[in-house]
Amino acid sequence: MASLQSSLESMNASEQSLKAELGTALLSTLSSDDQHEVDRLNDEIQELTAKNRHALEERVKVVL
Repeated sequence: MASLQSSLESMNASEQSLKAELGTALLSTLSSDDQHEVDRLNDEIQELTAKNRHALEERVKVVL
């Protein structure tokens, strides 16, 4: 369980870091297609983070 919690915290930190980069000069140098891909990947990261959080909650319920 500690491993899952650590993974979740790591993903959350990565998510925050990536969100901080949004709107910076890096995005302005990307093509329109690349910007859409970044948006799609950000959406996927949020979805996977939510699934991971849910799986962790379910696992905690099973352990308790």
